[in-house]
Amino acid sequence: MAESKGSYEDGIQNIDINALLSNGLEGLKRNVSEDHSKIIYALQAVDGNEDGELKNRVIEASKKTKDAHIALIPYKKGSEHWAGIFIKFKPQMQIETMEIIDSAEKSNTDINSLQTEIDDIFNDVYIRWTTAGKHSDPVKSAEVTVESLLQTAAKALGISEQYMGIMGSHEQPNNNDESTSASLKDDCKSSVSSASINRSSKHHLLKQISDNEIEPTISQVKSSLSPLTCENNELPSESRKCCRRVIENINNFKYEEIQIDLETLRTSKEAGQGQRYFEQAKRVFNISLYSLLEATKTQTIMLGSKLEFDAIKALVDNLKRMENAKRYMSEYTDKLDIIDSCAQEVKGLIERRMKHYLSSVRGVSNLGNFYDADERLKHIQAVKDLLGIYCTECISQEIDTLCDDQEKILYNVVVKRYIEKDISEYTLNPPKDIFARLEKVKETDERYVKALGDLNIGIMSKFRKELDDAIKKKPPNPDNIHIRRFEAAIKHLPDDLQTGLEIEFKHCKEQITKDIQQNDKELESICNSKDIKHMKELIQKYREVDGMQSYADKVQEYVRQQTK
Repeated sequence: MAESKGSYEDGIQNIDINALLSNGLEGLKRNVSEDHSKIIYALQAVDGNEDGELKNRVIEASKKTKDAHIALIPYKKGSEHWAGIFIKFKPQMQIETMEIIDSAEKSNTDINSLQTEIDDIFNDVYIRWTTAGKHSDPVKSAEVTVESLLQTAAKALGISEQYMGIMGSHEQPNNNDESTSASLKDDCKSSVSSASINRSSKHHLLKQISDNEIEPTISQVKSSLSPLTCENNELPSESRKCCRRVIENINNFKYEEIQIDLETLRTSKEAGQGQRYFEQAKRVFNISLYSLLEATKTQTIMLGSKLEFDAIKALVDNLKRMENAKRYMSEYTDKLDIIDSCAQEVKGLIERRMKHYLSSVRGVSNLGNFYDADERLKHIQAVKDLLGIYCTECISQEIDTLCDDQEKILYNVVVKRYIEKDISEYTLNPPKDIFARLEKVKETDERYVKALGDLNIGIMSKFRKELDDAIKKKPPNPDNIHIRRFEAAIKHLPDDLQTGLEIEFKHCKEQITKDIQQNDKELESICNSKDIKHMKELIQKYREVDGMQSYADKVQEYVRQQTK
């Protein structure tokens, strides 16, 4: 390892950190498989004072290979201390993880400035920030930076135990609160994953949300907050507690408590760390808020046509969270207008779904599917109640109107339609179907009992009229058009109506037979009397009755024969 020389500035200027990293990487590669050794690259150190140098180095790292790989880059801002940049690339030159590892007691790394630079070339990457120790010595800073980079690379490859000791023994950071720090790290370990998922939510988060997943932001908030706020051994105890609370509260959408903790961090005077963590926590909050908005919007788009209660409840919960975020966190976000527009968009999408559902209620109601219509109406009313203030006035009025119109639809559309139909149309629209549907729901509402009674009376009257017309039809004929219409239609009635009408049908045919016999007897009697005057009167009588012309012709022929 290089030795420190002269002043602090002289020391850092005389350290060849590139050689230090290169030598360390060679040691690491000797302890890993050949495949692993081929995917780790050490790049030249970046001077943060040189405009665009960081961006160029990251682009250079991304182009090393199109396969997944790891890049290690030393970084310094000014002439104070070294930091390390660890980048894990996915295939096709996409960044999965980017981490800044600080190694000095008084860090001047501007994480927000670095984030802005990276946003220009990879806008879906979120930079993690950690510290590796407390060192004011430039040599120690360089050594710890290189060792931390190599250990992070080894951990990323799953070989951290094999790597221990490769760099040699260095003085470890002085930690007066190791147990607390370890506990804090343990709290966060389970939630550490790729922080880039939060930034990528701007464009790709929605693809990761399943049809039944309405709260996807929890794990994502954990993954972004953990490395930002939990891996710093330098934090004073009060700030550390704040960090824990911020993590927990963002995960549980407790925005009122987040506001208190953020203000505590913002006003903290503890070695400037409070302000640093305030900025980073605020950034994570805004990312989690954006994820919440996008996830809510997507879940609304994916809302099924059945308007499931669980999905509606989850949407309402998220809308309430958005309101709370606006209420308590307005000072810490620039997304107030986005919250409002998202809420309006979500309510508009829900309104369209509900309108479509109401159309289906009208449709089944008009078709006489009363049970289905009632069940759907009950469901949409329950959805309206669940939505509460998030149900638009337009939909509320439409639901109330549809409830009021159900009785009108029942009588003016369904019952009236069957009563006014010609019985010849019952072949295609059997009354037995509508009777069955009304029987099914008659116990649920008195109006269905009344509708059944009205329908029964109306249809019975139509068939009785047909029988009456059959009797009046002249000349009497047991197979006239009315008889045939009656016989064709009666089989489409419910069994109890058929039974009653068949008795009346039998009486009708008996009456027609009697009328035929009566006409024949009258004709025979007049003819046998040979009373020409009475015969002429009978002929006139038959001619005045539609359909009796054949009888008139018979009498006239008989008179002609008698007068020859």
